[in-house]
Amino acid sequence: MGNLEYGLIAALGGFTYLYVFPIPYAQLAKKLAWVVLGITLAVFLGTILAPFPIISAITMGVIGATAIFLFGAFRFIGPSAIFFVLIFAMTTGMPIAPEEAFIRAGLVLMSGALSWCIAMVGWFFNPHGPEKRAVKSTFIALAQLLEVLGTDKMNDAQHQVMNSIKDTSQTLASAYLSWHESKLYNQLYVLNNIANKMYH
Repeated sequence: MGNLEYGLIAALGGFTYLYVFPIPYAQLAKKLAWVVLGITLAVFLGTILAPFPIISAITMGVIGATAIFLFGAFRFIGPSAIFFVLIFAMTTGMPIAPEEAFIRAGLVLMSGALSWCIAMVGWFFNPHGPEKRAVKSTFIALAQLLEVLGTDKMNDAQHQVMNSIKDTSQTLASAYLSWHESKLYNQLYVLNNIANKMYH
């Protein structure tokens, strides 16, 4: 709209989409919301602290350590701290203008929110897609175990089924919404229990 600089700054919010992975939408929505806020904060701090190189370097370390800790503690899959640190570094390298901190952060917040909306579009068409894929993979692993019973490949197939059941259980747990009752979700939960019983 005639302001290339603001367009480029707003594009930083698009990095949010790099944190999209096939996980339940309930978990994805929360994860991406925190990513948007984190990127927005990185831009705000980068703009404010640009005139102070030593403080900027310390802050960059804090941002990286915090992001790595949170991604590890909550077992989020994705590129971890790299884009938070990158965006902070890019912002400190822009023309020094602390008075534009709110404008830059606001632009990034808006574009990050757009990325969030685009990532959540699939929920309208297939709200339990990730959960269905997880349950399907468990039954496929069970079928593969049955095919190799009594062979040298049996131990590996058993481990594959155990890992698949564990991953599916975690996926279903993260997809649970106490305020939303879903018949399909309940069916997937029962199917996972059946798979567990079949394995045992």
